[in-house]
Amino acid sequence: MKRSAPLKRGKALARGTKRIAPKSARRLEEQEQRDECRRIVLARAGGRCEYEGAIPEVRCGFLPGRRTLEVDELRGGSYRSVEYLDPTRCRAACPKHHDYKTEHKRAVLERLEAWEEEHGWAP
Repeated sequence: MKRSAPLKRGKALARGTKRIAPKSARRLEEQEQRDECRRIVLARAGGRCEYEGAIPEVRCGFLPGRRTLEVDELRGGSYRSVEYLDPTRCRAACPKHHDYKTEHKRAVLERLEAWEEEHGWAP
């Protein structure tokens, strides 16, 4: 059975039907809270990657097309819906640390927790 790819948001389903909204109504309502969370996290970081001390074997850096700090939810995935609005559950990460953390999530979270406790760092 041939299957087509999922529809892209903003594309009409068929002639005369409504388009799929680019963002859900709930996400639109939470947009201001997310913007405030991002502002707090980036201000707290002061333009530096917050994973730098906890993961020293990965050197901070930026990648082509990804030149800014990213706001990363600690656990992400299914927990993202409750974490992405809480600045204490988010960290500023350079693209290299963000990718490393995504690939080695469990180990990085354990190391980050231990590092933050050892250094008395609290968001």
